Amino acid sequence: MFFVRIYKISLFCLILISPLCPFFTVGQAQANFWKEKQLLKAPEIFPAPQFESEGVKAFFFEGLTWQGKPTRIFAYYGVPQNKILSGLPGIILVHGGHGTAYAEWVKLWTGRGFAALALDVCGSTPVSDSSKKYAGPHPRNEFSGPPGWGGFDQMNLPLHDQWTYQAVADIILANSLLHSFKEIDHSKIGITGISWGGILTMIAAGVDHRFRFACPVYGSGFLSRIESSKEDFDKLDQKGILKWNACWDPSVYINKITCPVLWIVGTNDANAPLDEYKNTYLLQKSQRYLSIHLRMKHGHGGAGENPPEILGFANQVLYDSIPLIRIVKTHRNNTLVTMSFEAHNRPEHIELLYTTSSGPIFKRNWQSLQLDGVKNNQVSTELPQGTTAYFFNVTDTRGFISSTVHEEPGIPGQKM
Repeated sequence: MFFVRIYKISLFCLILISPLCPFFTVGQAQANFWKEKQLLKAPEIFPAPQFESEGVKAFFFEGLTWQGKPTRIFAYYGVPQNKILSGLPGIILVHGGHGTAYAEWVKLWTGRGFAALALDVCGSTPVSDSSKKYAGPHPRNEFSGPPGWGGFDQMNLPLHDQWTYQAVADIILANSLLHSFKEIDHSKIGITGISWGGILTMIAAGVDHRFRFACPVYGSGFLSRIESSKEDFDKLDQKGILKWNACWDPSVYINKITCPVLWIVGTNDANAPLDEYKNTYLLQKSQRYLSIHLRMKHGHGGAGENPPEILGFANQVLYDSIPLIRIVKTHRNNTLVTMSFEAHNRPEHIELLYTTSSGPIFKRNWQSLQLDGVKNNQVSTELPQGTTAYFFNVTDTRGFISSTVHEEPGIPGQKM
């Protein structure tokens, strides 16, 4: 069976939230999510030619019921042009906040030889006004499910009717749909998502083990501890926060992921600050790659959709192509830091990214120190005076960045 249906949650949390969460009962240490048999079947498709773009089909597909009513999820789907439509790799594209499904994102991947499906996870459809393309608002369709994002205003509804449940179910159904298409190699389907789409990507990869790879761009677990989420969690009382964390925080699902994952983020991302981002990805037990970009912008378009590492990682997993450089280990002895790596493609350059600032990590000024003296795939350097946080970046000849886990020397017990 491809799905992980059972999640163990601490008995303490279960006792606290059991009156609120119908899946939980006192003394019960297991919960079932996304167990509908319907999710394993290809959903019915309803064409939407009014939204089609050149080389890309537009349609709605049937979702789960929401508040007892049927739902339909909007999607764009495309395949490579001038290519034999057989044995294609597939990818699911999950948008972030204020976004929707994007035909251009699909075309980016069909141009790379993939069959690609971009879905809307908020019951919306695209707009023709380019000024609202990434910011919205996007019109809701007549069969919409719950609106995003996060479902903080929906915590008193049955779990099945809350946004995260419905959005993850939509992704699983999209995967089932790709599995029904004859032109796709069903053993070669991956997923990537941006921001809130990255959060959904983490959860979906944890519950749907048919995915061969996953790449969340931005997005983090432990949202209730992140400053940019404070306004959302301020809407909840303590029981509501506990319930949201136990049901919907991606940290609950990370250790259930079995496919390789590439994590991509920027040094100064307020929505995925490096400290909580680290706490999130360290929960993963399967193969993990990390790519931290200096002052990477947060958003749709080129910033979130087209980091070059994603395609390289996909080809690495699906076709055993030259892999991203793998970090073997890091070590710190007082101010001397050492990093060793494994490379099938020689490093173009290696740098130490560091900050001497204090305060919230996403607000700090990060600097780059280019390093020489690589010997036997190992490099060492002294930390600049006053360093409060640092990590290494190794960039190969293709421009693909591999990063070490960031460290904060002043914090005891930092995991290397």
